[in-house]
Amino acid sequence: MTKDELQSKTIDYLRFPLIIGVVFIHAFSSVVIVNGEIKTCESIGPLFYYSSEFFSHVIARTSIPLFFIISGFLFFYKKEFTPKTYKEKLKSRFKSLFIPYLYWNIFIILYHFIIQSFPIKNNLLYDASIIIRDFTFTDFAHAFGILSPCPINYPFWFIRDLMLAVLISPLIHSFIKNTKVYGIIFLGVIWYLGFWFHPAIIRPETLFFFSLGAFFSINKKNIVEESHKLFTSSIIIYPIIAIVDLLTKNFDFNIYIHKIGIICGCVCFINIVACFIDKEKITPNKSLVIGSFIVYAIHEPFIKILRIILFSTLKPESDGLMTFIYFIIPILIIFITLSIYYASRKLFPRFTRLTTGGR
Repeated sequence: MTKDELQSKTIDYLRFPLIIGVVFIHAFSSVVIVNGEIKTCESIGPLFYYSSEFFSHVIARTSIPLFFIISGFLFFYKKEFTPKTYKEKLKSRFKSLFIPYLYWNIFIILYHFIIQSFPIKNNLLYDASIIIRDFTFTDFAHAFGILSPCPINYPFWFIRDLMLAVLISPLIHSFIKNTKVYGIIFLGVIWYLGFWFHPAIIRPETLFFFSLGAFFSINKKNIVEESHKLFTSSIIIYPIIAIVDLLTKNFDFNIYIHKIGIICGCVCFINIVACFIDKEKITPNKSLVIGSFIVYAIHEPFIKILRIILFSTLKPESDGLMTFIYFIIPILIIFITLSIYYASRKLFPRFTRLTTGGR
């Protein structure tokens, strides 16, 4: 297996686990209703608290940064960045990003409108802060992320920011060419220290990690090969930082440990996946790679619905049962959304390709 093949397979394989990470992030709820009583996750029990914090707020938090790194890398991959290339990239991203972004935000708007149209409002599904029939032009502008950093389909803030990064990619390319690694360090420091203008049009997280991936691509560096230079240290250091991150969540300085953990985690996960692929222990599943977009697109409303069903039927009062519900929700979400994808691909192949950006 060549270095480029290993890199390509590593990137492909990472997509689905990273989507699982995104689902776990959104499956976390800091406040839950147990036996009619509102409780914080910390007050329920140590098993639930540490499990949910570790998987949703430590491990899974590498997902979005690593997605941005991959996106920046692939955007500039193996092509000289010329005005013609830029136009081609814009055309390609219009299909793969903008059309799905538009469709899935409309989908969520319709979801809320339908729920709110029933004469008996279920206060668990009904969001009183989002009354679609009363929407003004400004409200719709916010819903599509024009006047807000978050669209109505909240997970699609990533797509929104990614589209902005694509639009300013000539500036990013010029910045990297002229500042080299020092420019990336500068962006990294801004992200790490939290220095940014407000209101933010594009997040510092987006700019730093997208540019980091672009830096590797523009300088013709293999991500897997570069990560492998830190193989031993990343495998040893990341678990330690992850544990420290978990145990210091209630301290103000935790954010700085957390961000170091994100960097180390990105390197660690690239190394682990590449190692197993190189040893032929795992291989990318094309169906899961493509289907992961549907999981990403529609998991948010399903999380709330499943939480309602499980809490009303199981009526959890114990630490163990709360922990079970926390883990079973992402598992069910992934199963349900992938099933929807496979059915949609079979019954409506053209429509499915359109709404998933040609994936």
